[in-house]
Amino acid sequence: MSATCTAERYIKQIEEAFMLRMLLTLLTPMLIFASGAYAQTCADANGDGSVDISDVVYMMAEHVGGQPIPAGKGDIDYRQGYNAGDMRFFIDYIFAGGPAPGCPPFSSYSLVNTDDSLILPSYVVPAGSGQFALPIYLINHAKVSDMVLPMRVDGLGSTIFFDSLQIESSLNSSAVRAESVNGSTGVIAFSIIGQTEYIVSGVNILALAFFHYTSSLGGTISMDTITIRSHTFLNYVYGPSYAVGIPKVVVAAAATIPNMTVQPDTLAFEIPVSSADPDPQQFSIQSSGEPFNWTLTAPSWVNVDATSGVSGQNISVTPNTTGLFIGVYYGDIIVSSTGALGSPQRVVVKLTLKQQFLSLDANCDGVFNIADIVAQINYLFRGGSVCNPCTGEWPKGK
Repeated sequence: MSATCTAERYIKQIEEAFMLRMLLTLLTPMLIFASGAYAQTCADANGDGSVDISDVVYMMAEHVGGQPIPAGKGDIDYRQGYNAGDMRFFIDYIFAGGPAPGCPPFSSYSLVNTDDSLILPSYVVPAGSGQFALPIYLINHAKVSDMVLPMRVDGLGSTIFFDSLQIESSLNSSAVRAESVNGSTGVIAFSIIGQTEYIVSGVNILALAFFHYTSSLGGTISMDTITIRSHTFLNYVYGPSYAVGIPKVVVAAAATIPNMTVQPDTLAFEIPVSSADPDPQQFSIQSSGEPFNWTLTAPSWVNVDATSGVSGQNISVTPNTTGLFIGVYYGDIIVSSTGALGSPQRVVVKLTLKQQFLSLDANCDGVFNIADIVAQINYLFRGGSVCNPCTGEWPKGK
């Protein structure tokens, strides 16, 4: 099946997922627009004399091996040169009411390298069958208000399959276009944003790539930004001025990426009511990859010896029983880390406060009287039962 046909199916998915109502509302104006002032301009990406959805289909197919854009077409986003950003701009225009396309010459919106980093994973697929997800990280110093992510996934074979790319950023909606050819998959992810959405600065999981393998003999999956076409570069749009930045790309083994675990994930305390607070217990915060910073929150009746730190630490936990009554209490300690896979994690704290019994209280009714003497005689001479006055457990037979 041709790349253009595949792109047409994908456009239908965009319509359903993002802007179906808007598309139906705009359909008639778009048909009128198609024969209007922009016909035969640079926005006419497929060179058919009209400007409409078919141009978006053509542009998306072109990025993964379809027919090239005709000379002088496609450069519409007010930045010099045709690239992945123009496709993103066109989609925003049609489906989200973005600015109308323009044509060169444009004022200087240069593409600049930034000190941000994009971490693309590699992964050694074991023999056998299963599935896995690889995270894509963005370490950014300025907030990102838009994105286009063209990349290629290599190492696929007859038993190793790319399933999907799930966008994990704070952008309000997004979509992915993929095309597989000869063991490689070209992927273009982009976002459709509102005026207030953006990716905050820091270490962010930008996306998760899902794979499965069946009867695999093993192999290595890698992602990179080796271009499918020379103009398919890594492209991010920053801030209200729509300046463009290109972050550094780092290809790293998936095992080096921060991955949070907590051990154990449950702490249980049991003491008599009104006694001293129990001895502390500990849980650890670990990373199976690079270290990460973390913060935690705890219930008001749970004391912890640290609320922030670096992976590899042990955290001491002690319940504060002041003001608590007989009963069972549950609370969650939530450990979070921006950018760590598996975040947040939960540690359940269980506290059981039991009745305080007198040592001679043989029937565990909370008082010592003649009834306890009768219970002891029955226990000693008649095989009767008594409770354990220290724990309140009943019965204890001879």
